[in-house]
Amino acid sequence: SAHLFAFAHDSLGLHRVSNPDNEEVAVSLHIYSPPFEDCLVFPPTGAAPKRAPMVSINAPSLDSISSISEALFRPSGLTPPPSLRDLCASLSRLGAELALPPPPAAAIAAPGLQAAIDPSIILDLLGSVDMSPFEWASLASPAHFSDFHCSQNLIHCDDHFSVMVSCWSPGQSVPPHHIGRGRQEWVKVVHGSLNFQELASGLFWWEVERNNHLPEGSISHLGGECSARMRSLANASETTSAISIHVFSPPLTQFTFQTEKGSRRQDVPMLHGALRMGTPGSSPAGAPSPSDTAAKAGAAAGAETTVR
Repeated sequence: SAHLFAFAHDSLGLHRVSNPDNEEVAVSLHIYSPPFEDCLVFPPTGAAPKRAPMVSINAPSLDSISSISEALFRPSGLTPPPSLRDLCASLSRLGAELALPPPPAAAIAAPGLQAAIDPSIILDLLGSVDMSPFEWASLASPAHFSDFHCSQNLIHCDDHFSVMVSCWSPGQSVPPHHIGRGRQEWVKVVHGSLNFQELASGLFWWEVERNNHLPEGSISHLGGECSARMRSLANASETTSAISIHVFSPPLTQFTFQTEKGSRRQDVPMLHGALRMGTPGSSPAGAPSPSDTAAKAGAAAGAETTVR
């Protein structure tokens, strides 16, 4: 329970700690004596134990993240680039615009037609985003990296969009999966690089039809026809970590993975309050308006790295 403490003398050297609440996050402080830096971790799958550091050595060092250095040494009065919080606020505003009834002339010409999302607007919004120092600490710290699998967490979800942050240790990949027919995905690689594979449709779904390398700083649109096909993403490096931001529309909260035993669904954890967002539709100072963005989206989209 909150604000309680306990003492454990583990003579066996084997124990397990878990959060019993399925909805609320938990934060705990552990003090060890004598100190230790790593231990044997026993995967829940029953696989052989693996020696893992208590603090992930795979997280990028602060010195290697240019946006943190720029934020710390930015002259006072200079407007910072949009943060993830700004991106989520802009997506909420865009979703509110999409929910508005169409103009009378459009309603007569195409009754019941829903407003379509221009992919270039999301590319432009995502392309200008830089994670703030607070967001690096709360979304991509050493605690957010796993030695066993890529860590993926939702940080925003509304009726039109969801935003996910992925932390990749060296060599990690996401198994073949599909995001659902008609769903669009945009990806920005903020650290390291990724490899994207589009798999074949039909009986031979495991065959790779297309490979794309997504370098650091790239912004990609993974939508259209390939959204109905199996796909795979992986850290392109065996020695360095990677961090990526993903935007989905319609919102995605669950992956469908393909395994030897068939399809398996897995929910994506939600980091509630990770960005301390305000009410939907509110926009922090500096957050670009989707309407303002639309005017310049065409020119910006031409310069982006886009996978179609």
